[in-house]
Amino acid sequence: MSLSARTLATIIGDWRTTAEPAHRLLTTAVRLAVLDGRVVIGQQLPSERSLALELGVSRTTVTTAYRQLGAQGFISTSQRHRATASLPPSGRTSPRGSVAGEVLDLTSASPLAPGRLLQEAYAAAMNQLPRYLAQTGYDRTGILELRDAVARWFSSRGLATAPDQILITHGAQHALSLVAHVLLRPRATVAVEHPTYPNALELFRLLGCRMTAVPPARSLGDVDAWKPALEAADLVYLTPDFHNPSGVSIPAEVRPALRSRKVMVIDETMVALGLDGRCLPDSPPLAYFHPSALTIGSVSKCLWGGLRVGWLRAPESLVNKLARLRPATDLGNSVLDQLAVAEMLEAGRCADTDASWQRTQRSDHLRRALLNSPLDIASIERPTGGLALWVKFEKPVAAAMASHASKEGLALSAGPMFSPHGAFQRHLRIPYTLNCNQLDQVASRLTSLRESLEYT
Repeated sequence: MSLSARTLATIIGDWRTTAEPAHRLLTTAVRLAVLDGRVVIGQQLPSERSLALELGVSRTTVTTAYRQLGAQGFISTSQRHRATASLPPSGRTSPRGSVAGEVLDLTSASPLAPGRLLQEAYAAAMNQLPRYLAQTGYDRTGILELRDAVARWFSSRGLATAPDQILITHGAQHALSLVAHVLLRPRATVAVEHPTYPNALELFRLLGCRMTAVPPARSLGDVDAWKPALEAADLVYLTPDFHNPSGVSIPAEVRPALRSRKVMVIDETMVALGLDGRCLPDSPPLAYFHPSALTIGSVSKCLWGGLRVGWLRAPESLVNKLARLRPATDLGNSVLDQLAVAEMLEAGRCADTDASWQRTQRSDHLRRALLNSPLDIASIERPTGGLALWVKFEKPVAAAMASHASKEGLALSAGPMFSPHGAFQRHLRIPYTLNCNQLDQVASRLTSLRESLEYT
């Protein structure tokens, strides 16, 4: 798959962020785009000449940048083919790495596995499994027990839902992919919040969609900025509750005003992750005001990322259509996993008050540690939910920090990966899912990293 010069220029965005030589800045921008997945491994990069013309720089600048990227292992070249994106060999990283030496991986905002809860749920699921052993085990829509549990989950929040409106998937991203592949065509226009979830952006890119980025609607005054996108876009993708990466929500009074005549996909992956002991948002579900909207969700954030179970709430006709087309890509979910998730949903485990207070403690702890550090931080808005802080620096250092993070034992998600246009060069998303001792180490290592960049 080949990447055009214009597309790569859009991906790296405003890459001239300091007075450093242009070839070094371009090297850093492309390296970060490879590291955070905006440039796919194996993708052919544009020719040196075409990229130089697109960026308005000399061909020597691009040639030097490509040579440096090749030396670092981020692109591979051959005499017969154009340069392709690659990754250098790297050491082991651990998201729960020891404070002493292993890398603290902050690229994924995901909770620790609730081991005992999972053991109990799977033990209960094993007791129920014999009822299914006389069947084939294939079910395109999902077992009735889980669809019924998910439907009751929506209904309990004021959004009346029948099991026939639920399609069980391998997570929210899988649900979004199924919808997008069926409803979107190349060059379709997708309206997204700015910033938004990186894997959603990558999906829309792979489908050849054009993206319109609009700042999140935090007040009625913001709705005017959304009106053109809501009217023109073929699909609107929103995370109204505990938005990723900012952790804030669309207010109740704004939700009815976000009307779209096209497809609206509501991502509720974070909906049960409120702080201060209030797991669920006070506002009604966004789909309550927009009956034709599609809602996706999963248990990967409220329980554990290793549980690859999610769902789509949609009109029954679309559920049936997706179920008919699904065998082309997969044949359904594990029955045992579905039984275990149904057990946990019915027991209210996705909205756990104790877990909410623990997230609050860690969120506040990390926020204090960062604000009390020597880091040149401009602001950290206190989230109302979610799993991460959206940290804004005084200077556009996100790309450089992410590129050099491994030197300080960190792996970081820089702001540009949350934008379809490479914006947010002053932002980092920093999860607070580690323990408080590790979060102190995060602040310390970030400080050392930032100081080291002043001299490179």
